[in-house]
Order: sequence, then structure tokens, then C-alpha cells
Amino acid sequence: DAYDRLAALVETGVVVTHQSLDLLAVDEATDRPAAIESCHGKLPAHSTTITCMESINKNSDDESATSCLIVGTEHKQLVILDATNFAILVKVALPSPPVFICPQGLLDIEYRLAVACRSGVIHMVKNGQLLSTSIELEAQPCAMAISGKNLVAGDIGHVLHSFGLKGKKNYSVHLPA
Repeated sequence: DAYDRLAALVETGVVVTHQSLDLLAVDEATDRPAAIESCHGKLPAHSTTITCMESINKNSDDESATSCLIVGTEHKQLVILDATNFAILVKVALPSPPVFICPQGLLDIEYRLAVACRSGVIHMVKNGQLLSTSIELEAQPCAMAISGKNLVAGDIGHVLHSFGLKGKKNYSVHLPA
């Protein structure tokens, strides 16, 4: 039945609308037609929560240059918005919701994003493409920065890690609590 197929889709991680989730919350099969009828005529609503934000300059390193907003969402997406009309310029699907974003470069020329996700893994995005490069930390990341050609990440285990932008580990420093 359609209810069971919808439930199976949600179990596999497919993102569904709030109306679909409301329907799945109805336990009694006899109450489901009324729940479906209550959505009749309404457009499907699909909203998400912002988990992190950063900005990246569009085409110049100048301090006053136009920059675009990078937004991470609870639905495992990273979107880059146009500075003038907030249209989506780039959309990247991630394996886990992002929590930190570190941009490097210029959007119109070449850029790289280091994206720490809730899973504890840092993923790299280059020019809108999710790279196979991923960095697994020993604990959840709590801060991250790009310094030159290195990514420096602190984790909740009081360790500061340094990696090359291609994922090679440079060093780890254990800090006092």
C-alpha cells in the first residue's frame, strides 16, 4: 500500500515533505484518509533548517568585493546564493548535515570548500563538485580554518589537527583540557 511505500522511502533516507511526515505520524489506518484530505489543494511544503553559513568572494579578493552566501542545511545540502537576487548558483549534496564551512578562493575563478559534517567527517568541495577526499577526525570537530594550503581543525577531544587540502595529515597537537 502507498503508506508502506512512503514509510520505506523515509527509512532509506529520502527527504519528504512535512505533509508526508504528518501522514506517517497517523497510526490508525482509518484516520489516514482524513489526513490526506486535509492536505488536498495545498502545495507540498518542503522546508529545511540552516545549520551553518559562510561567504565567499565572487570574483575579486578586494574587501569591498561582491560576496555570495554559502548555506548549509539540515537536509544535507550546501547551497551558494547569488549576491544580487539570492538565486541558487550551486547546490551540493553531502552525506551528512554540515556544521562548519571554510571557503578558499573566488567563486567565479576557482574555489574550494572544506565542510565539516555532523558525522565528524570533513568533506572537500571544489568548484561545486564533492570530492572523494574526506578527513575523519578522532572526535567531533568544534572549529575549523584554512591557513594557506592547510586545513586546521580542532575537535572536542582537545586535539588540533592539520591536514593538506588534499587530505594528507600534517600533524596533531594534543592540548591541555
